[in-house]
Amino acid sequence: MTQPWYFEVDEYGTIGEADDTGPEVNSDVYEDIDVKGLQAPEDIIAEVDQYDELRERFQERCAEEVEEIETRLEDSKLSSARRKKLEERRDRMQDPDDGWQAWVESGGKRGVAGFRTLIREWLAEDVDWSQSDSWPSGWAGQDRAMSFFQDMDGKMLDALGVVIVEGDHPGSTYFAAELRGEMKV
Repeated sequence: MTQPWYFEVDEYGTIGEADDTGPEVNSDVYEDIDVKGLQAPEDIIAEVDQYDELRERFQERCAEEVEEIETRLEDSKLSSARRKKLEERRDRMQDPDDGWQAWVESGGKRGVAGFRTLIREWLAEDVDWSQSDSWPSGWAGQDRAMSFFQDMDGKMLDALGVVIVEGDHPGSTYFAAELRGEMKV
């Protein structure tokens, strides 16, 4: 038997999941990231590129790797062939927006495990609430409640006194199910 799903209504009529405290770590927001399913560099790139925060983390780590390459290039004992390879790798990775993709590609299949670890570590970190506008939909109890009520037909919503609000004014990002009337029993 499944557990009942409880909702709360705030003072404005907005319906949300009862006792929803919100996400604590990134994996609470990014529930759809399947780290085990990432088997190739292309998989890593496709997954990371979907999420601004995770892409930013990869861009930061790529920039750190470029700095490490720069340090290695200062070694006067490097062979000319090795120096050339490092310079080419650095040059591909220097683009601040897309260099991280070259970094992932340069790791090849052998680098996938390290990139998966980087994603797992990021998923375990505390959420950055300043990034919440870029989070995928469905992370908040209010979103989950809205999805629940959107699946109901109009007669049932009318009987419950629930209205689906998709933007309360032009350009609004407010989407919710609201209790606007008394429930009819």
